[in-house]
Amino acid sequence: VEIDPETGKQLVARWINTNKAMTPPGNGNLFGITMNAAGDGFYFVADDVNTVVLAK
Repeated sequence: VEIDPETGKQLVARWINTNKAMTPPGNGNLFGITMNAAGDGFYFVADDVNTVVLAK
């Protein structure tokens, strides 16, 4: 989710995990979020398959 710092309004949102088996897609999958070393993405745990995933 991108937020406008001046207005506090949401500008855009994007599904990181598009697993269609859940409603909404990827629901409940993201936890343990941390930035990657390059600073251009982040790692999260896909709980349903117990896997660490890189999102960019």
